[in-house]
Amino acid sequence: MTGDVIQYAKHRRSGNPRARYHEPLLVAEIVDALCFLGGAAHRDQVFARVASVRADQMAIATPALREELQQAFDSHRQAFPGGLGPPPLLDLPFGGDSRRWALTRAAADLLSGIPPSFQMAEAS
Repeated sequence: MTGDVIQYAKHRRSGNPRARYHEPLLVAEIVDALCFLGGAAHRDQVFARVASVRADQMAIATPALREELQQAFDSHRQAFPGGLGPPPLLDLPFGGDSRRWALTRAAADLLSGIPPSFQMAEAS
C-alpha cells in the first residue's frame, strides 16, 4: 500500500497528463466545501473544510493538499475559455487577485436540481 502512495505522489509530480484523471474529484470536493460554506468563502476556509472532511474531524490542510486544490481550481477555471463547453462551476467573484472562491450561477442552478434551461423558459 505504501508503495502505491509513493508511486502516486511521483506520478502527480511528474507532470504526466494522465495524473489529471482525479482533478474532477478535487473540483467536486471544492464544490462540496463551498456548498457547506454558503456558496463562497476564502480559499483557506475551503482548504480547511476539505482537509476536515477527509480526516473526519477538524484538520489543517497540508501544503500539498493546498497546492493540489489550488491547481484543480485554476485548471477548472481555465478549461472553459470564451464560453466554449459547459459553464464553469467555480469563480473568483472579486477578480483574479482575490482569494475568495465562489460557486458560479451555473453551479448553483445545477445543485438546486432545476435544469438551467427550465429556469430560462420560466423567465421568458
